[in-house]
Amino acid sequence: WNISDFSPCSKPCGGGEMTRKVQCIHEVLRGPASTLVVSNDNCPQPPPLEKQFCNVFECPSRWKVEPWSKVREHWKEY
Repeated sequence: WNISDFSPCSKPCGGGEMTRKVQCIHEVLRGPASTLVVSNDNCPQPPPLEKQFCNVFECPSRWKVEPWSKVREHWKEY
């Protein structure tokens, strides 16, 4: 198997995914330039995972601030 590193997590919290490339390769000669990508049936099974869950914890609560609204006229009486 030729396996790349996992990508960064897709989300900082709330459940994301990391992905990587997994290929079954056949080494024709020694060295990286002499390999062929072949069917997954030619490699030991099961293949390594291509996806993995990450940052599965809940996102923290935060304040949402909006612009001030105008004071209504009837409030000025108080």
